[in-house]
Amino acid sequence: ADALKSLQNNTIDCLVGVNLMREGIDLPQVSLVAIMSADNQGFLRSETALIQMVGRAARNINGNAIFYADKITPAMRSCLDETDRRRARQLEYNERNKLSPKSA
Repeated sequence: ADALKSLQNNTIDCLVGVNLMREGIDLPQVSLVAIMSADNQGFLRSETALIQMVGRAARNINGNAIFYADKITPAMRSCLDETDRRRARQLEYNERNKLSPKSA
């Protein structure tokens, strides 16, 4: 908990954790999610898990997610496709309602 508060208070700039970003932690300050061994197939690299982890960076206007992998797995492809679909829908909504994105 202290580490998360330090991140929120800008005392530290980086927090590294195994499975940290998947546990429902809401940190709008997160601007980068790096997924190591993203091409390892399994529960923590399923389509749903990847979408959840990538979504942690989506709350930040400058958010990015990086998959470190040697190949694109079907789960990664599905995640990328879903991210593109959501982004297009959000951009269309923003334009239609004259909204400018801001970080949470």
